Amino acid sequence: ASGALANSVSVESETIDDDLTNNTSEASITVNPVPVNSADLSISIDAEPNITQGSWMEMTVDVKNHGGASADSPDLSLTFTGFIDQIVPTSVTGWSCSENNLDMNCSFSQSQMSSGYQQTLTFRVKTSENVNEPENIQITAQITSSTADPDNSNNSATAGINVTSETPTEQEIENAMRNALAGRGNQQIFRAIQNVASYCERSYFTALEGMCERLYETALSGDGETIERVMSQITPNEIINQSTSVTEIAQAQFRNVGNRLAQIRNGGGRGFNSSGLVARYGNGSLPINTLAYLNQSEEELKEVNNVNNEFISPWGFFINGSISMGERDATGRELGFDFDTYGLTAGLDYRVNSNSVVGLALGYASFDSKIEDEAKLKSTGMTLTAYGSFNVNDNFYVDARISMAKPEFEQTREIDFTLGDVQVQRTASGSTDGKQYTVAMSAGYNFNKNSWNITPNASIQYVRTKIDGFAETGAGAFNFIYSDQEIESLVWSAGMRVSKAISLKNGVITPQFDFDYNYESMNDAEDIEARFILAPTDEIFIIETDSPDRTYGSAGLGFVYVSSNGKQAYLNYRSILGLEGFSRGTFNLGARFEF
Repeated sequence: ASGALANSVSVESETIDDDLTNNTSEASITVNPVPVNSADLSISIDAEPNITQGSWMEMTVDVKNHGGASADSPDLSLTFTGFIDQIVPTSVTGWSCSENNLDMNCSFSQSQMSSGYQQTLTFRVKTSENVNEPENIQITAQITSSTADPDNSNNSATAGINVTSETPTEQEIENAMRNALAGRGNQQIFRAIQNVASYCERSYFTALEGMCERLYETALSGDGETIERVMSQITPNEIINQSTSVTEIAQAQFRNVGNRLAQIRNGGGRGFNSSGLVARYGNGSLPINTLAYLNQSEEELKEVNNVNNEFISPWGFFINGSISMGERDATGRELGFDFDTYGLTAGLDYRVNSNSVVGLALGYASFDSKIEDEAKLKSTGMTLTAYGSFNVNDNFYVDARISMAKPEFEQTREIDFTLGDVQVQRTASGSTDGKQYTVAMSAGYNFNKNSWNITPNASIQYVRTKIDGFAETGAGAFNFIYSDQEIESLVWSAGMRVSKAISLKNGVITPQFDFDYNYESMNDAEDIEARFILAPTDEIFIIETDSPDRTYGSAGLGFVYVSSNGKQAYLNYRSILGLEGFSRGTFNLGARFEF
């Protein structure tokens, strides 16, 4: 520090001095410090003032030493606040930089920073891909040294960056994709666009493995063909076929048990009177009085008119099988597919009296489908059925059955598309099970005319199915989680059956024909709820289904053969009629034995 030296001189005498003002004199000398050289470090920041959340930004830091002396061991630190994912030093020659918890620390590579040093350091900063809560970024830079710095005011600097969320809205994404289609697509594609637009708005940078931006840019470029393929590939419409498969499984067992009821149904009367008993195959009937001789001794044959002719045993065992093949055409919402269904049912029944039969059957059914060469669905199910038949009189009968099934499902679907420079080829797999309950009643009236047996009939069938929700694996972010499904069906039917017995040398063969008209009063089109496996729980992906055809018919043609001791065999073909875009042909075959 500088200072001053003060000197004072005065003179005195014994002689009187009339003027003392000039007897004293003072002088002052300023003393300056010896000049010492020092460092004077400074730092400044230059960054983009406005950026979009989720983007990269570039920033520079200028470091200088204005002092006359070198600075020993200088260090630089950068501190950030806001949504930051990554900091990358891109040009820091002469410095060694490292990231620590999204802060940057840099050390000068040499021991001293010489006087007059000047360097610009460059960094790239990645903001977080968060579109819901953009937050401004604040940067603080500071430089320090072990050498004294006479001016600390320029040793630190700050910069603020305004961050905005400029990702497209749901409506902008949806409009871009719809405009790109330019007349392409169907209801399935349009619904997928709605679902994806909602998801991408909420998670623009992360949804669909980060492909929302590519998808949006592709749409803006007008590439409707790519948009259509991507939407069709990621939409899991294959799930809709589960309801078809459980219906086919239920029908396989319904037909098999129905055929059994038709075989054992009788017309009442006292005891077990063959005059009113009919043997039935499928939906046809045969008066058993034409077959009584098959169960009688020679002596009994002489008494063919005896009304108390009886069968050998009240117990009966049966095994019935069915094979169905069909296809469904694609619609605007649902995919087309081919399917095969195999059903096998075995059971035991007991004739309680001349009017009533009760029984129990266990069935297995398998449904295999191939969905537009891109997916497969396999469903299997075990079904336990209790059934009974009651003859009100010689002509009028009532049948009833109740069943419980446990279907299981396995499905795979292929996902294959290219978006920009990214190709996606995945297989999504999933499995689940469910429960199915069926209650059915039917009634008919038999009468004969000119050796023909004619039976008008009516029935009602209620089916309730619940399929458990499940999650797919194998396709990454394109896997789906599916919610539970509940399906209810109530079918009313009315029809006519016609048959005629033809005697052969060793038995009787009966050709039969029947037709049913059916009305579905429930089973409304219920949307299926799902979501991408990484999507928020409330980001629902709606899968639309078609409304069912309310009315349809079915027709069957078959033959039943009856031999001695109550043995029967039959073969039948049935086709469904009037279901738009849906066809099914079913072969039924079976046999019955008494013991």
